[in-house]
Amino acid sequence: NRIFSDFRLKSVIATKQAGIFRRVIKSDTYAEGKLEYDMERLQNFYINKGYIDFEVQTSVELTRSKDAFLINYSIKEGQKYNYSEIKFDTSILDIDKELIINLNKIKNGSTFDRRRITKLIDEIDIYLAKAGFNFFEPVPVVSRNDENLTMDLKIVIKEKDKVFVERIEVEGNSTTIDEVIRLQFDFAEGDPFNRRKVLEAVDKIRGLGFFSNVETNTRMGSAPEKIIIEVKLTEKPTGSLGIGAGFNSSDGSVFTFNLNERNFLGKGQTVNLAFSSSKIEKQSSIALADPSFLGRNLFAGISFGETTSTPSSAPMTSEKLYIQPKIGFPLSRDSNLFLSYRFEADETKLTTSSSVSPLITADIGNKNRSAVILSYKIDKTNSVVKPTSGLDFKITQELNGLGGNISYSKSDLGLKTYKTMFRDDIILTSELSAGVIIGSDASISNRFFLGGNDLKGFRNRGIGPVDSNYDNVPLGGKYFTSLSLEASFPIGVPDEYGVFGGLFLDTGSLWGLDNTASGRVDDSSNIRSALGVSLFWDTVIGPLRFNWSRPITKELYDVNENFRFTVDTRF
Repeated sequence: NRIFSDFRLKSVIATKQAGIFRRVIKSDTYAEGKLEYDMERLQNFYINKGYIDFEVQTSVELTRSKDAFLINYSIKEGQKYNYSEIKFDTSILDIDKELIINLNKIKNGSTFDRRRITKLIDEIDIYLAKAGFNFFEPVPVVSRNDENLTMDLKIVIKEKDKVFVERIEVEGNSTTIDEVIRLQFDFAEGDPFNRRKVLEAVDKIRGLGFFSNVETNTRMGSAPEKIIIEVKLTEKPTGSLGIGAGFNSSDGSVFTFNLNERNFLGKGQTVNLAFSSSKIEKQSSIALADPSFLGRNLFAGISFGETTSTPSSAPMTSEKLYIQPKIGFPLSRDSNLFLSYRFEADETKLTTSSSVSPLITADIGNKNRSAVILSYKIDKTNSVVKPTSGLDFKITQELNGLGGNISYSKSDLGLKTYKTMFRDDIILTSELSAGVIIGSDASISNRFFLGGNDLKGFRNRGIGPVDSNYDNVPLGGKYFTSLSLEASFPIGVPDEYGVFGGLFLDTGSLWGLDNTASGRVDDSSNIRSALGVSLFWDTVIGPLRFNWSRPITKELYDVNENFRFTVDTRF
């Protein structure tokens, strides 16, 4: 193997090398069936990287001490193939060919990846169904060009047999009502049969998390042009009791308790009761949610809660009671739109009898916040758990003043991107965040703050405007921006131990106040930045992260944080 490193290929296969933690890591046990599975994973990995002639052979030997096996993989990588120009044949349809061509995101000369063909076929299939061409399907024709090392792809639209869905039969759902299952199908009895839509429905049913097994079969109906879809389910428990603990070196320990039922009364509704407590904040909440409100693909929910915050850097405490109903619906397969209303009663009190900054005492008292919140989210990453490519974007707009006694607008956005380099060993992550408040009624408990995990190298609430006459108490800001660039990479430790290294560069600024005490408080937008290294360790108690950092640019009143340790777990 000359293209990908041993370390990268070991992360692809399921079998792991035995080591000092073998009592915890069970994937180092030899099994012949697993070996075949590993060979298939290696083949899929290489083919999806353009190496279509990839071959792999294995040999297994018993060690002299007869307590372990030595597995050798002999690999022939072959040449890398790229896509040539993608062609389309739509002559059978009375349709604008350009509309189909515009669906193609495969660029001429890009690396051959058969998964992209599948995605393109899905996009065309969806378009044809929406356009009313239910009995036509795109068929990929792939041919190789060894002279140019390219794969020539032609998409041909062909007519298929006219088959209709006679009925959908559901079995095994003793608790979950039929309606919850049937809502996952984008079609009903009497509609044209589409195998892709059936597979999508199966994925949605699995995604509900209510079933340990989901199987579908089809059989002929009462006539040759009719088909019956059978759905066989095995239910599993959907309630959970969670007790958790977390720690970071700035704010200390965090304890959580969570009681959750994801399929309340078999209707697919969620009921959640949660508590958390730390040195600086206590939270309690109850939430109800229905992802298929009124029998439609519509999210509806409501939450109630109480939050008590006592920042260690400010002589005050804030007690908030809130209620927040919410609705949402998908705009596409990757994006969602949510609309909510939040009413919040906020009582802010001082925690000291000593002299306090007048910029803080101005915010002491009772305030009622009435807000409409609109948020849009799009997720185009390749994995929900451990993404390595794609982007995740979210923007939120909050309008306060529809009732209550404060009025302002608050907007914030976040964009996170992922990319790999150097034979996929290094994962590059960039995260851009920004926010703005318009209006003069935003108090210290509603303004933006930066530091901690949001701006590594600085403590929580460690940058931004402060009142230097009163122990540099942080005041927050009406505007912020931050950019985090991070690279994670192997450091020579076997992949199964879950230990990786990282480098990061964080920059950001927090600025803007309505009252600067006649210019005494510096609320300028000076950029802060910090450079550091990280150590990641996925352990049985949860993911650990150690950060060592040094500020590059800072202000005299900023609070540094040269080391930060975090852990989060549930048990």
